[in-house]
Amino acid sequence: MLLSKPSAPATILPYSPGSSGLPNAPLGPLPSRTRGGSTLLRSCFGVVCPLGLRLSARFLRTRSPRSLRMSSVSGSSGGVEIWRALPEQIPANFDEMMRNRYNDIVREELDGTPFRTLAVMRVPIDSVPDVGFKSDFSFQRGSLQHSAVLHAEREHGGFVGCAVNIPKADYLPRGCVGAELLSVTQQENNIVKVTLRGVAMLRIIDRVCGPDDNGRVLPIVQEVLECGDLEEKQGSEALAQEIKLVEDLFVACGELQTSTGIWAAGDLASRTVADMTAVSMQTVADVQLSGVSSEEQRWPVLASHAAISTFSAAKRSEFLCDPSSTLRRIRSLSKFLKLMQRVLTQKLLAKKA
Repeated sequence: MLLSKPSAPATILPYSPGSSGLPNAPLGPLPSRTRGGSTLLRSCFGVVCPLGLRLSARFLRTRSPRSLRMSSVSGSSGGVEIWRALPEQIPANFDEMMRNRYNDIVREELDGTPFRTLAVMRVPIDSVPDVGFKSDFSFQRGSLQHSAVLHAEREHGGFVGCAVNIPKADYLPRGCVGAELLSVTQQENNIVKVTLRGVAMLRIIDRVCGPDDNGRVLPIVQEVLECGDLEEKQGSEALAQEIKLVEDLFVACGELQTSTGIWAAGDLASRTVADMTAVSMQTVADVQLSGVSSEEQRWPVLASHAAISTFSAAKRSEFLCDPSSTLRRIRSLSKFLKLMQRVLTQKLLAKKA
């Protein structure tokens, strides 16, 4: 059965001052950074290892100048660029934050981009925009989501974090999508509708951050470099070759879905990665993607996000909750698509037997 967008917008209850704004259920499952597994559809939720690694002052002083340069190149006139222009924010309890086991910080995964606060709102997976795509999201006036939107408009030019709303999870996921507010409209029955454009992946540093007295959830986040040290070392040619493999696997899996009638992983048959990427190239034509310095890099970056946009809710959540650089994302895509190809091929052979 094909996954489809809900016919009615998700409704979020208003925020009540004095409440935590978080579920009252016991600590729910958190997204895992471990990928792979033997099953075709693997949930993005797993046990998180309490590493609690300390980020030293030396690391803060020796961030990569290249990374900082790339992250601040001006592209669009507002939104993410207004947020990128803000100074780095290191709170007094930052060292303690880095050691907090619930934040699950892995020092080796951190980029050289600055740490800053950002309004983050929980969004149903079907309404989270992938990078290079737009989506609509509706919520009630006075909700936590409304507080995030108001803060984003006032302080960051309409740039806001969109975290996958994980049922029964007390904490924010390890990552989220940074999106620009293209429009905000008031509708009947105190409903607010926003149109979002995904422009960046963000790593959430302060995952235990709850709403403040004004109902705003403002964790410390870090923009994830799409092209970092690994991509620079491998080169644009490697990016092009590996994304081409993903595109070919995507087509093969789509054909197998049509032949077997098995659509549990999403819909890979309706559109090709190339067609979706061509559209997303136009959607974010005015946006400087983090760490991307050439058009040769831009296509693989957006193509990898385009492929993810077609997956089922569980698989999309896995990628959106645990962001990585482009080459690592492409290799995770290849691994999953090869597994999917093997499973569907076996199903097809069994069907013909």
